[in-house]
This record gives sequence, structure tokens and C-alpha cells, in this order.
Amino acid sequence: MPELIEPVQLSHGLHLRSVRKESREATFVASTAAVDSYGEIVEQNWRLERYLSNPVVLFAHQSRELPIGQSTSVAVINGQLECVIKFATADANPKAEQVWQSVQEGVLRAVSVGFMPNEYRWEMRDGKEVLVLSDNELHEVSVVPIPANPEALAKMKSKAREAQNANAKQAARAAGETTMTIEEMKAEQAKRDAAHAAELAAAKAVSDAASARATTTEKALADERDAHAKTKAELDAAVKLAGETADKLIALEVDALVGVKITPAEKDGFVKLAKASRELFDEQVKNRPALKMLSPVIETKEKASAPTSITTTANDELLELAMEGSNDDDELAAG
Repeated sequence: MPELIEPVQLSHGLHLRSVRKESREATFVASTAAVDSYGEIVEQNWRLERYLSNPVVLFAHQSRELPIGQSTSVAVINGQLECVIKFATADANPKAEQVWQSVQEGVLRAVSVGFMPNEYRWEMRDGKEVLVLSDNELHEVSVVPIPANPEALAKMKSKAREAQNANAKQAARAAGETTMTIEEMKAEQAKRDAAHAAELAAAKAVSDAASARATTTEKALADERDAHAKTKAELDAAVKLAGETADKLIALEVDALVGVKITPAEKDGFVKLAKASRELFDEQVKNRPALKMLSPVIETKEKASAPTSITTTANDELLELAMEGSNDDDELAAG
């Protein structure tokens, strides 16, 4: 079914049913299933959900102007679409008051519905071809002086006629195809099969190419991951070796200071200090005086066999003993 250009606006003449002045309400028959003067039938199978979500009433389908009221009730009753319109006050909309007065005086007596038919078709009714509008969705309700929109109806009729002609042509083609010989039908099927096979082959080629690209990309990523892992392992090994080399250099450096700047008991402490803070280590070594160690004592066999125990309790004590020994040597030399 072709899509409509715009909603249809239709009314069936004078349909004012009742007026209640005290509540500013009027009841209208908005639509019936009778054939109207334009040769249309509106089936009363209405979709009302959209309209009930915002049931405003317009004047002459003027959607950009203030509504003149709202529908307090919309329903299909006895095969006709009826609506109860409550008109806005003069304070809310002066035009609404004018329309309300015109309705009371009988000057305005018709409403028009704007709707979208989801189905439409041509049918013969009483020997005449009429356009039947069905499965209709209500968009708006208007009080109008002129009940219908001939231009929209003309567009709809044209589209309905085009659809009818297209259906007829399709039916004719279908009827013509049944007259084909078996050989012709086989040849036509062979063409379709060949075209389908070509489409499948093209799709497979695209899929294979994509799969190959994915495989190449995956291998490249795996190689890159392996290279990164190897580089990291090499860096870790280099860092470890550098650390071990630095520790050895520190140990050698501290060994060279034993007996010169530090005592043997201080060796481990200065190794730790050099590893923790090179700046503090250099400062400590720089500020220390040079040690004057006693000459080694040649032990006799008897002394070597006797147990000897020398305990240093503090760096300052060792330094003091070393200095005292130096002074005694000086005095002996002077005597």
C-alpha cells in the first residue's frame, strides 16, 4: 500500500447533536460509515490512543493556533464516532468564545476529523466505485465552517488508483508467467540459480579476504607481544646485573676503607649506608680522620694455642684504643 502524502480531513455535514450551555459543552457526531459527497467511506474502526494522549480541539484545522477546547469524550457509539467538546473560556482564548457562541446560535454545526488511514481500497457500492478508508488513526478534531479537504482527498484517490493499477499489472504478469513452457521455466530457474551462485561466490571471496586480514593482524600482534616480552626480560636482567655490579663495587670500595677510615666492625654498616645514601656515605667518609692501626703481632705457638677474645663494643672505642697505642709508641721511641 503506497504511503499517504498527508493526513485526510473529512466531515459528513451537519452533525451537532446537543449543546449544554452551563458546562460549555457540545456533542458532535464526528464520523460515520455512510458514503459522503466525495465518494468515500470511512470505516469506523478507529485507533484513538494517539489522540486521547492530547485531545485538543482546533478551529478549521489551524494547528499552529491556540486550541479552542478539548474533547472530554471520544468513542465509537452505535457505529459512529462521537466526541464531546468542552470549549475554552474567553480569558483562555477569545476565539474559543466566538466559536462557542457560533455553535450555540447554530452558525457552526460541523466538526472535521484529521486522520491517517492505514488501509484504503476501491470497492463497488450500489453500482458505484467508492474509496474505502480503513484502520484509521485519529490525529485531531476541528470545528469547521467547511467540512472537508478536497485536495488531500484528490491525492489519496490518485494514489489509491495507482495502487489498484499496480496490483492489476502484477496479477497480469503472474497470469502470463503461468503460460511459460517447462523449458522456459527451467531456463529462468537456471538464470536465477547462476545469479545466486555468483552472489554466494562474491560473498565468500569477501569473507575469505577478511579472514586472511584478521589472521595476518593476529600474527603481527602476537609477534609484537613476544618482542615486548623479550625486551622486558632483557631489561630486567640488565637491571639485576647492574644492581649486583653496584653492590660488588660498594663492597670493594668499603673494603679499601677498612683500616684507613673505618674499622673492620664498621664494614657492614658502611656497606648498608653506601647502598642507602651515597651522599651521606661520602660525607661520613670525608669527615672521618685517618686511622693509625697498630703493627700486627706475631703470635707464638703457645699464644696461638691459647684462646684469645677481642670484642669491640663501639666504633669510638676502637678509634680511642688505636690512638692510645700510637701515643705509647711515640713515648717509647723518645725514651
